[in-house]
Amino acid sequence: MAAAETPASGAGVCAGTYEAEIVVSKYSGLPNPHFVLRGEDARSLWELLRRPRALGWPYPIPTDVGLGGYYVTFVCPVRKETRVMGEILYTSEAEGGSFYDPDREVYRYLTERFHAQPPAHPWQRAPRAP
Repeated sequence: MAAAETPASGAGVCAGTYEAEIVVSKYSGLPNPHFVLRGEDARSLWELLRRPRALGWPYPIPTDVGLGGYYVTFVCPVRKETRVMGEILYTSEAEGGSFYDPDREVYRYLTERFHAQPPAHPWQRAPRAP
């Protein structure tokens, strides 16, 4: 996925580090939770997002009930924004638009780090955000 990326502000600010801010889009009416990935976790996510992929459907599709996807903003090594909705990765038109992730690698990677899946049993409490 070729991307038009914006260098992080300030020369040498990132110095080979990786950092991503993730907002969890939930259909709850409450403020969306967020978390930050740094170091090796952020680098692994960066590599997943940079894999070559086929173009995807350009229009939002419904995702799992209660979870509208993730907004990922990398601040290091460069500024890059992606919206992850199931198997579709939305980027800016300058970055190529929408890409298809049929195995939901990025979605699963983020969900493993933020336990936002609905509980297995309807009466079981969902785990709290870290």
